[in-house]
Amino acid sequence: MKGFGGLVLSKSFAFFPQVKCQLEAKVNQAFNLFEVTEFRTQVVAGTNYFLKVSVSHDWT
Repeated sequence: MKGFGGLVLSKSFAFFPQVKCQLEAKVNQAFNLFEVTEFRTQVVAGTNYFLKVSVSHDWT
């Protein structure tokens, strides 16, 4: 997984599977592929996470 600036980020975030489940529930579709390709963080009053993902699912 790469972050901005081409840095390889090895830190694992436990909430990634939760993001997939929440998105699947919201769009009422199951994704065959859900891969985080880029992410960044923004520290304000807490930490905001911005994810860029590749998704694929069956449209039938």
